[in-house]
Parts: sequence; structure tokens; C-alpha cells
Amino acid sequence: MISYKLLLIEDNEDDAVAIREMLDSARAARFELEWVGHLAAALDRLALGNIDAVLLDLSLPDSHGFASVEKILGQTQQTPIIVLTVLDDEEIAIKTVQAGAQDYLTKGSFDATLLGRAVRYAVERKRMEQERADFTAMIAHDLRSPLMSIIAIGEMMHDGRFGPVSKEQQDWLRIVESSGRRLIDLVSDFLDLSKLEAGHIHLQKAPTD
Repeated sequence: MISYKLLLIEDNEDDAVAIREMLDSARAARFELEWVGHLAAALDRLALGNIDAVLLDLSLPDSHGFASVEKILGQTQQTPIIVLTVLDDEEIAIKTVQAGAQDYLTKGSFDATLLGRAVRYAVERKRMEQERADFTAMIAHDLRSPLMSIIAIGEMMHDGRFGPVSKEQQDWLRIVESSGRRLIDLVSDFLDLSKLEAGHIHLQKAPTD
């Protein structure tokens, strides 16, 4: 039976006990739950790694709402987040998912089966996203090498290192070089985006002119 290690961030002890009992009764998988009551403690635990998914309450003593999701993502991009909250609000649910959470469940509206399924699906979706991001990053990286060779050969031909070239040939070679550089720029941007999606680059948001 597959096993998942979960971190529950919940300041209400009764809710934490209820969630633990649900997960203990789940049959499709085995869930090992760690419980902390503050976001600061959760961030310290996440820094140690070895957590498959986070169960997050949006109302905590030291953090609230979307800020909690953003802080967790700042600590780890690879760990899926499932929000558990009393707020049955579709707009908030959508914004929470847009902020980076994998799922949004309203307390009192799910059972052990639904909670277990949400965890398994969230972990699987995150794994697939990671594999896709890694694959696209590999493809983008592999495209750069032949493009650099094309540009270098074009420059050497333009400089006459392989023999005399006419004015018309020089013009066409300039087009080859400039087009190759534009493609390099596009591949570099795509590679940066892939690294960002894979969690290898962290955004530092700040006001700018």
C-alpha cells in the first residue's frame, strides 16, 4: 500500500484530531500525519523536506488567507498544498488555487475517502507538473547547442574563413545569424520559464517603475 507523509497546519486541536482520525480510517493509502499549529513551525518543518503534501488551514495565529499559501510556496515549490477551511466561498476557492494551492476543501463537507483522494490526486498532479517542467527544460537546453553551432558557422562564413563570399551571400548570412540569435533568445526565455515552473527559480516580487 502506498504511503504519504503529510504536514497538517491547523491551530484548532479538535479539527486536527478529526482530520487525523479520517486519515487513519482511509483504506486506499496509508497516511502519516505531522501536526503543527503555526505557519512559522510549518516553514521550519518544510525546510527539512520529506513531506508529500501540506494540509493548510487559512486562519492561523501567525498568518491568514492567501499569504499562507504564498509563504509555503516560497519555502517549497514541489510540495502540493490542499486548503482545508470553514469558508465555503467559491471565489476564495478559485483565488486560493490561483495562488498555488492544488485543492480547496470545506471543513465538514468531506469524509475520509474524499480527503484521501484529494491528497493522492494532488501529489500525482504535482509529480506530473514536475516531470513536464523537467522535460521541457531539457528540450529547451538541447535546442541551444545546435542553434549556437548554426550561428557560429554563419559568422565564420560571413567573415570569409571558408572562402570568398559575395555581397548577396553576406546579406543572407546576416539573416541566418540574426534569426539564429532571435531563436536563442526565445529558447532562453522558454528555459527560464521551465526552470520557474519546476521550482528552480524563485520570484522576488518588488515594486518597479
